Amino acid sequence: VSSQIRAEARNSLTGKWGKAALLTLVFGVIDYLITFLLNLVPMVGGLISLVITPVLAFGFLVSIIKLKRSEEVGYIDFFKNGFNQFGKVWGVIGQTILKMILPIVAIIISIILIAIGGVSTVTSGEGMGFLAILGVILYIVSLIWAIVKGFSYVLAQYILYDNPDMDSKSIVEKSEELMQGHKWAWFWLPITFIGWI
Repeated sequence: VSSQIRAEARNSLTGKWGKAALLTLVFGVIDYLITFLLNLVPMVGGLISLVITPVLAFGFLVSIIKLKRSEEVGYIDFFKNGFNQFGKVWGVIGQTILKMILPIVAIIISIILIAIGGVSTVTSGEGMGFLAILGVILYIVSLIWAIVKGFSYVLAQYILYDNPDMDSKSIVEKSEELMQGHKWAWFWLPITFIGWI
């Protein structure tokens, strides 16, 4: 399946490699500059950057989809494409976070256990404490759980683009439905594209 997807990708980029590369470069430079400039403003700039970065990333995804589908796309259309769906992008992110709440909580608990175990180890002068060991095990298990569960929602932004009238919850649930039985394929697919980078 991966080889077929790569072949389709090559075909869809025929005659468009230069534009795809330039789109990626323009997006990367502008995104970097915005992030850099906003981070010069303590706290507020970082918060603004956190809010607009996913929106710009969605806009870039839309630009790439349009390029793939041979639609007209300008080099800075990712601003318009992203900000036109600002609320919906954040609605999808919010719904995804709600679906991911249990692994997120498990990761937070594991970090707390590691910290408590580490402090008690330092204060008592003994080896790595039971809580720290338990925290590390829980952290590894929770991280794997979060990554695997996160694969369920990787199609949400694609679904949003093709179905702008669908509500955020339905978009996230549709992604979850479409990814059933395909998480391993999604994990493997980017690895097969390493040579393209």
